[in-house]
Amino acid sequence: MNYKNIGLCIVTYNRPHYFEQCLKALGDNRRDLNYIVIVNDGTPYTGINIPDWVNDHIQLGSNKSVGVAKNVGMRALMQAGMEHIFIMEDDMILKSPDIFNQYISTATSSGIFHLNYALHGPANKVPNTDTPNPRQIVDYGDVKVVLYPHCVGAFTYFHRGVILNVGYHDERFKNAWEHVEYALRVANKGLHPPFWWFADIENSSEYITEIPGSIGGGSSITHTAEWTSNMQRGAAWFKEKHGYIPTQIPDTAPDTVQEIITRIEKYYGTTKEPAAGS
Repeated sequence: MNYKNIGLCIVTYNRPHYFEQCLKALGDNRRDLNYIVIVNDGTPYTGINIPDWVNDHIQLGSNKSVGVAKNVGMRALMQAGMEHIFIMEDDMILKSPDIFNQYISTATSSGIFHLNYALHGPANKVPNTDTPNPRQIVDYGDVKVVLYPHCVGAFTYFHRGVILNVGYHDERFKNAWEHVEYALRVANKGLHPPFWWFADIENSSEYITEIPGSIGGGSSITHTAEWTSNMQRGAAWFKEKHGYIPTQIPDTAPDTVQEIITRIEKYYGTTKEPAAGS
């Protein structure tokens, strides 16, 4: 299927060696993109050529946080008139130009217009393997949606209507929980399955992967005392907003999940889309 108005933002922070690899892979797989934005939330990179196919290169004045950087990119894509909006972190490597159409066609059939690549890191895999470990696979005939227990935010798809309904990332979260809290708000709007049932496309690792070594020691914001403090403050703000810290949100029974999935498909699936105020 040929979709129009597809935009992508890369967010990067103090990892020029990762950013260069991410940008090169994007150059090889940008066939279906109509607008590309780069948001640098760290020190400006020197010696890296930004190709002329990048439409907008935004250098933030000082480190704001990944949530702020993603919001800047999302707003730029919204202002450019993009209908299908993708946000990618700088340690991700595109493997196929078909990735964008695959995410959009999965959303269009299922009605789930907010999808997260689930296989970045070990959270949604069988322990000590690269084998996906989903909770459920939903077959729509032409596509399948794979539901995972953990929300991972390194590559994310948003339909424009979802952003009009839900808004942007809460910028009070600093490098912790912002994408998780956003997914909860989408679910609370009835536009996504419940928390702990996070949607991805089938075989997503065939289309995208992470740079080797980027998980663990490769992160520029995790595994530090500041990150631990951000996690704790973010969890406290999450509880103030929603009544639970993220890890204590109640699960939803499979039968109820199926009812919600069926309702989403009925109202938004097969080319229907969430409009503002849905």
